[in-house]
Amino acid sequence: MFETGAVCVGDPTVPDIVDDPLGEPPIDPAGLEPPVDQSAFELPVLPADWLDADDCLSALAAAEQQIAMLYARQSRVIARFAELRREHPLRPTSEFAADELAAALSWPRWQATRRLADAEALTSRLPATMAALDVGAIDQPTAEGLCRTTVQVADPAVVHAVEQRALGPNPETLTSGQVRARARRAVAELDPHHADRHARATMQRRVTLVPQDDGMAGLWALLPAEDAVAIRDRLTALARDAGDDARTVDQRRADAFVDLLLGTPAQREVRVNLTVPIDTALGGNSPAELAGYGPIDADTARRLAADATWRRILTDEATGTVVDVGRTTYRPPAALADLVAARDQRCVFPGCTYPAESCDLDHTVSWQDGGSTSAANLGALCRHHHRLKHEQAWQLEQSAPGHFRWTSPTGRRYTTGSAPPRGRPSAGHPTRPESDP
Repeated sequence: MFETGAVCVGDPTVPDIVDDPLGEPPIDPAGLEPPVDQSAFELPVLPADWLDADDCLSALAAAEQQIAMLYARQSRVIARFAELRREHPLRPTSEFAADELAAALSWPRWQATRRLADAEALTSRLPATMAALDVGAIDQPTAEGLCRTTVQVADPAVVHAVEQRALGPNPETLTSGQVRARARRAVAELDPHHADRHARATMQRRVTLVPQDDGMAGLWALLPAEDAVAIRDRLTALARDAGDDARTVDQRRADAFVDLLLGTPAQREVRVNLTVPIDTALGGNSPAELAGYGPIDADTARRLAADATWRRILTDEATGTVVDVGRTTYRPPAALADLVAARDQRCVFPGCTYPAESCDLDHTVSWQDGGSTSAANLGALCRHHHRLKHEQAWQLEQSAPGHFRWTSPTGRRYTTGSAPPRGRPSAGHPTRPESDP
């Protein structure tokens, strides 16, 4: 094995933590030691072919420790950014701060929102967790699990006690799942408002579409546990009553779920929006675009078109330009709205995937400022990003129909639309403010 002389980053200075009121040995942040031997820190940068099996394990452990340290650093920077996006120290961070992070880092907005919340928790409510990250004693999933489990606990003393109980004196010996399970038990035992939290949690119930590969998608529901169990048991009973055929139980459950919501195949009237290249409509193999999902293969597109009430949107294969919008939908929107929604396909803010057909149509140059109601001055914006455009210091230009350039409050620029990659800083425009000529 390789002998190296790397020096580990020094232990950080962290606040003192009082003894655990429950009597369990508490974590001592000042006494945390890096779980990896210091000599292993040079191994991740050596060519992999030079390492033996034990070196590989040491290099992986050292890399994990360094990733945890970088995550801690990143969390502090995110927390500082959040602080700068407060209009007043006693007010919460602006709801639009996550959008700046999302655009700058090519994150989906939900990820930026979560990272903001986690960073603020780690730097203000979970000092022992941050201290453990600083020396690589725990990893990112462990820290995130503690943030999630304690987010609804209002009493700082209870948060502190839960953190101590979850991490224990040797957090480096626990998996992220073990730490989160310990935290959940501690919350249930220590938080006097634990029962009330369930009532608040039910306010977050929702159903989410999760695109998968090969023309499939997941439909994920967050429900009260008793409702979720009852639905699962009901689907299982229907699957067992469906008769003995070649389908698996999972397949029968899935089919029963669809039949309950949509009726049997003969009863369904499905409306789907398909953006289809001309060559595919004529029998070619170019993929089509299913609104709210993404690309699907040509055969599936033709099958959907045959089985559903659908809006036919033909595009030029070479340019992607919309060349025809069908009018077979029930209560169709105006032709211009159809054209803009078909062109944009989704919200035109960097990285946003909200379907254009459910978006607001925004005047890039506002009507009161002389903007026209035309394809060259309209763009699809989800309600959240529509509000961001009008309530925050973001600027939006539409240099050509369907080509958008956003400028953030700090001067970073992002180009979206059909030509450049979505959500990436434009190659032709710097991500810092340009100097005046």
